[in-house]
Order: sequence, then C-alpha cells, then structure tokens
Amino acid sequence: MWVLPLILKKTIAILESLNVPLPTVVVLLVGALQIYLTSTTNLMPWKGGGFGMFPTINSSLHRYVRVFVSAPKRSEEILLRGELRRLAARIQAFPAELLLKSLGREIAAEQHSRGLPVEAVHIEIWRIDFARSDLEPRSRNLRRFTYDVGAQ
Repeated sequence: MWVLPLILKKTIAILESLNVPLPTVVVLLVGALQIYLTSTTNLMPWKGGGFGMFPTINSSLHRYVRVFVSAPKRSEEILLRGELRRLAARIQAFPAELLLKSLGREIAAEQHSRGLPVEAVHIEIWRIDFARSDLEPRSRNLRRFTYDVGAQ
C-alpha cells in the first residue's frame, strides 16, 4: 500500500515540473479510468464520468436484467418491483460482483418472506446490439451470476 503514495508523489512532482494544471490531470485520470472500466467490467459508457456517452448507443435503454429463481419443483423468471428494481437498474449500468450479490440476497429474502422456496437466484445482464448488415437488434449476454442461497 505504501507504493501508491510514492507513485502519486512522483507523478505530482513530474506534472508540477511540466506546469500541467491540476484540473487537466484530474480530467485525464477520470477519462483513463472510464476507458479502463468500460472495457474490463462492462460499465456502461454513459456512467462513471460519461466520457464515452456521445459515440455510443450503449445506454440503459439497450440493456436489461433478467432474474430467475430456482428451487425443487420451482423454476421461474420473476419481475422486480420497488427497491429491487432500482438495484437492478444500477446493475444494468455496472454489473459489479458486490451489486449482484446484494440483489441475489435481497431477492432470496423477499421470496422467503412470501413463503416461497429458493435455492438459487440467477441474474443475467443483457445488451441489445444491432447487426451491421441489416441493423437487426440482437441480444447479447454481458454477464451471468448465480447467488446460491445455501452457500451464504
């Protein structure tokens, strides 16, 4: 952990010697982080700084979340309401492991409170792409996650 402050000190010293204004440095760092997260974690370009929002149609309108609950003698897709729907909207933009676990846990608790059995919650994040040849919409899976109720 002590390496990061040393790197930051050296970077700041170099930038000060080049007379680069601090706001410029901050914008460049946020832009670099945005590009990194968009390419490695399926962060939506419209989120996390918005540096990729103009050249893309990859917005929340082109993403959706599907949730399936499974148990013995039960396997069904469920619709999300209220707070669960708001959490799913956050996952659409940034399908991080922590958010997916949280949604799985909340869905299992909600199902149990209604007296319904749950062994696993399966969450899928999908993105609609358009074919270059004919512009036909096609769904592409971005991420699949399973919350195993018994393992928690």
